[in-house]
Amino acid sequence: MSQRSEQVLEELKSAYAAYYDVEGVHDGSALKALCSYHTRDSQYVLVKKAELWAAESHEYLYLWDAGRLDAAGVEEIFRRTLEDGEPRVKPHSQHMYTYLTAVVLYESAGPSALEQLKKLQQIEDAMEDREQSKTYFDRITASPETMAEVLASIPTLDAPWDELFQRTYCPTCQAENCDAENCPHQTERNSPMWFLMQEETEVGT
Repeated sequence: MSQRSEQVLEELKSAYAAYYDVEGVHDGSALKALCSYHTRDSQYVLVKKAELWAAESHEYLYLWDAGRLDAAGVEEIFRRTLEDGEPRVKPHSQHMYTYLTAVVLYESAGPSALEQLKKLQQIEDAMEDREQSKTYFDRITASPETMAEVLASIPTLDAPWDELFQRTYCPTCQAENCDAENCPHQTERNSPMWFLMQEETEVGT
């Protein structure tokens, strides 16, 4: 490794450390570091147990210093990145994505190596195009009205919107024989849409 490459490598590791957990690799190969990033986002209603959705995202970035890059080196980088990265991909109901990225430093490269890198980039671009396709999550969260429609279709006896309705209206209600027909708040009753438009309050966990 040249002094210049070593300097650039350390600068990259320092920059990635702001967002990733950076683990040095010292096995004598061109792989110099594994950078990992994990996050989990979620949305819940009223209480954290009533979770509407959650999404986990993971990124693994493999930092290489190849020196003189040839076709065999590109194949080795691709092979090892997948060999290490694929077992880390663990799909489940809350899994959003896992990215595997190889960042390769090189001082020079042969034409065949550059051609291979170009093909790999084309494959990555094609995969990104697929990932931009609409998902059920995109459809469900397109608008409050759409979300309300989906929530209303879920059979439940103790929905969060029912609990909030009861706390909001029932203690001061003057109606006698208050049932579905006599309730003076028909618009808000059994209405996920009304619920979604209310200001969020913490009522416990």
